[in-house]
Amino acid sequence: MSSLMRNRLSVLLFLLLCSVGSIGAAWQVRNWGDALSGADPFSESNVIREVHNFLDTGLLANAGLGNVLRPDLYPDEGFQGYPESRPHSVTPSGIYTHYPPGPEYILYVAMRVLGTHPISLLRGVPLTITWLAAVFFGFSLRRRFGTTAAAIAMLACAMLPAFSDSDSLLHYEGYAFALLLVEIGLALGRNAMVLPFGLLGFFQGWLSFDYVFLVTLLPGAIELAMPRLDPDHTARKRLAFSRCAAAGAGFVLAHVMHLCQVCAFYGSLPLAVRDLSDAAAYRTGEIGPLQRIVLTCLVLRHYLIGPNPISMLLGDLDTHGLRTLRGFRFGGLTLGIWWLLLTHVFIAAWLRQGRERPAGRRRIDNDWLAVTLCGVVPSCLWYIAMPAHAFIHEHLLYRHLFFCFFLGIMFCAIQLANVLHAFWPSLRGALPGPGLPVFAAARAAALPADQQHG
Repeated sequence: MSSLMRNRLSVLLFLLLCSVGSIGAAWQVRNWGDALSGADPFSESNVIREVHNFLDTGLLANAGLGNVLRPDLYPDEGFQGYPESRPHSVTPSGIYTHYPPGPEYILYVAMRVLGTHPISLLRGVPLTITWLAAVFFGFSLRRRFGTTAAAIAMLACAMLPAFSDSDSLLHYEGYAFALLLVEIGLALGRNAMVLPFGLLGFFQGWLSFDYVFLVTLLPGAIELAMPRLDPDHTARKRLAFSRCAAAGAGFVLAHVMHLCQVCAFYGSLPLAVRDLSDAAAYRTGEIGPLQRIVLTCLVLRHYLIGPNPISMLLGDLDTHGLRTLRGFRFGGLTLGIWWLLLTHVFIAAWLRQGRERPAGRRRIDNDWLAVTLCGVVPSCLWYIAMPAHAFIHEHLLYRHLFFCFFLGIMFCAIQLANVLHAFWPSLRGALPGPGLPVFAAARAAALPADQQHG
């Protein structure tokens, strides 16, 4: 087989790997018809009712804000099916004023073009967007870290339920996750672009509140982590600050526009501010400082460790074959358990080198701790800032932990790729540099004797 054919086959196989999650999600929805997704039927029923009301009354009715009440559509789900959930969430008439209406507008355009039924056909919009984002994300890893490391990381992502379980969802979760993947891919590039981060921040802000820390801090976190992933990389702190500022400004601009919407709906700026402030206070937890600290610690423990941290049981299946157990798991283990296990592995790898370590060599366990710290801070800040909201909405917010998972799995993938390249040189791709030196002995041992000291 010629070199050109091998390269093309490699690209096609990698494309397939990036597409596995979206292909699986598309296969699941093929016979759903008008049924709701098991990933978040509450929110999805709301957004469908809102768009049907828009189609009846016009997009500018209620200042562009959606009405979540409509008895003839999914009467047992969402705010329609659970009246007790309406206080602190919607107006008495059913107008939703809190999260920006980005998902509603996307679905509105889709229904105008494709029709209102079946809902499974409309799922092609989020499926396409999430698939393109996953492909961009995967090939960004491939360009930056080489084929082997990128393939290992993408294989781990494909095995992760959180990577694709919202791909067909009509609410914001899949769209927001797709934009997060695009932002990671851009931040990993060797480019010096800033404007795209402002646009991504704006679009994320038009979808939700809760991605604010991830969107804003991600470029800086990646720049801080990169020297530990690529020893030849020097953190570009000024560029990272500019990107963080642009993403934050875009996010704020989206919410300023949303505030104007709410103000137009109420006809009063003080009433609009009070409405959104009350919602923020409710999400924060209207409790005393000590109780809030306790709640925050419980929420963090729940997300990172979980009440059942080690389990191969992935939960019961809903009517669509989706797992109903929500939580961030990889291979049956929660993220905190994986962190503890891998920390011990890297400490052992460092200690095993013992006296053979060259002086001045960086400790791999310290690099591991630094990289995962860069991931866990942006991933968990929403849980800390809004513990009551995080406590109630785990089925939405557990995907925040993906960024922490990604940095950790990328670190491991690079180490494993170095070992594979040492023993099978034919696998070697375009690595960004020599990699972390913990496996230098293995790499040297794999070389012919006359090259080991050359």
